[in-house]
Amino acid sequence: MIKKFLFLCFVSVALLVLYRSNSVIAASISIPANPFDCPQLMPPHPDWCKDGKIITRGKDEKGCQLPPLCEKETKSQTYPRYGHADDYSWVSGKLQYNPIEGGCWSIVFSETQKDESNYYGIFALNFERTQQIADYADGNFVVVKGEIKGKKFSMACPPNIYGVSEITNNDPLNIAPAVKKIEIKKDGENGQITIKTDPNNGLSTKTQWVINPDPEKCKPSPCTILTVKKIPGGILIKDGTAEAKTSLSIKMDSEKITVWEGNSEKKIIPPSTAKQSVEGEVINMQLDYCSPSSEQSSKCDNSTPVYKMEVSKNSKFISVIPLRINYNYIVDASTGDVISDTKPWFFKYFSFLFK
Repeated sequence: MIKKFLFLCFVSVALLVLYRSNSVIAASISIPANPFDCPQLMPPHPDWCKDGKIITRGKDEKGCQLPPLCEKETKSQTYPRYGHADDYSWVSGKLQYNPIEGGCWSIVFSETQKDESNYYGIFALNFERTQQIADYADGNFVVVKGEIKGKKFSMACPPNIYGVSEITNNDPLNIAPAVKKIEIKKDGENGQITIKTDPNNGLSTKTQWVINPDPEKCKPSPCTILTVKKIPGGILIKDGTAEAKTSLSIKMDSEKITVWEGNSEKKIIPPSTAKQSVEGEVINMQLDYCSPSSEQSSKCDNSTPVYKMEVSKNSKFISVIPLRINYNYIVDASTGDVISDTKPWFFKYFSFLFK
């Protein structure tokens, strides 16, 4: 009896161990999900991700295929030179500055200044922050974003006002945003011109710049907006309706222009101010050093910066026949005083025939 009892106990223990080992083996084997238990994915429409990239994903924890994702490709929006959104949320065009009454900025968004609305293709700009316009100047092409604010009538501004929340450069030409300072130096040995601007703090590779006035310093007197353009053999300085060519080394900011040579600097007047020293139409103007003749030696020397102008004036021959006669003027670039005016040779003998 004892032997039978011990045998039954041994068999029971063996069966129990075998059962538990089979349970552990079964638990260690992962049985894949029945594919019929996964959601059925339909192929996407051909245009579902037309402007993006389809990203294929893996499987989830049940072994089911995850749906694909569409990653949109971000493209920078391009704007026309002149134009606007249907709701005027953005407007693109050319900046204009009017110095009257403390100054007014506007944007011309229609090349013919005609559009389908009653805005006549131009808005006066009202900036949320005055610093927004600090990097731009008269003549730059920009895009402004914001909304129409209504009307306000003044002598300086267009009547329709556009509130600007954002302004960006949209200039298709090789014109840098406005700078605060520009330094132009010509090497006397090889004639090489180097140009440095601030901001940028280095050599500039552009061919045209605008020196932006400080809005806070434009009240109540108008600001002078200077445009500097690189030309063969020198530069062209323009402000308002006057421009002058030069190959001298100069420094400019929104407040002054100086001619410099070594450690010597001389402040000069802008071309528009020098133009007021003569009567007639200025058809050519150059900024250079004076080359005095004997009669001019008391008024200037070789270190005096001057504006050399060719001026056209209306006249009449024998009081009947209208004609235009060209004069040559030399104007002191520091004071605006006329140093000399040279008339055509025939004036020396026949001046009585011209009026």
